[in-house]
Amino acid sequence: MGVTQILAIVLSFVIAKCTAACTRRGVECIEYQVVGRFSDYEERQYPATTWVSTTTEGPSLTEANSEMYRKLFSYTQANNAKGLRMNATTPIRTRIVPCHGATCATIFIMSFLIPQDVAESAPYPLDTALFIEKDPPARYAVRTFDGRATETDWLEESHHLAHLVKKDPTVDKSYYYTAWYDPPYQLFHRTNEVWMVKKTEPPPVTPYSSIE
Repeated sequence: MGVTQILAIVLSFVIAKCTAACTRRGVECIEYQVVGRFSDYEERQYPATTWVSTTTEGPSLTEANSEMYRKLFSYTQANNAKGLRMNATTPIRTRIVPCHGATCATIFIMSFLIPQDVAESAPYPLDTALFIEKDPPARYAVRTFDGRATETDWLEESHHLAHLVKKDPTVDKSYYYTAWYDPPYQLFHRTNEVWMVKKTEPPPVTPYSSIE
């Protein structure tokens, strides 16, 4: 086999890898692997990812998401140290740490996925309320549902997933993620997910560690 043929094979492999990257309606998403399918949920392995995030506290997911979304969107539209505009990505995720006391507040952390082509050198946010997160490879229990999700829907689906994985001690039920894949203006065929991270080791037994 000649050098030209070898180069052609290598080039075709590179092109195949590029075109195989995850997209949803033309928007970059995360290339995950399904490692287990169960009744009403599945287990997924995700690669290392980079996110730009911001956080707030309060009683309302809807209000928190609206406030945080504006800040994160501004970052992608060049409000960053490099003046770089970034392509849209999906999903948009929000980490929710529920409040279990009378005087505490629920913690929300919303994140936009940084595109792969700039993930290694993500520009520093100019807004001090934003920060860059680099997540290592992780495994999640994931429940998928459709429709235009309301705050009640997210809460009910998180409780449903917590119930489904109740007997799995490796799933951290003290918090969860909401993940939505479609822009607000899309009315139909929407995809929503609830994620719960699986720990590498079973957690210690505590008196109260579930969102249920």
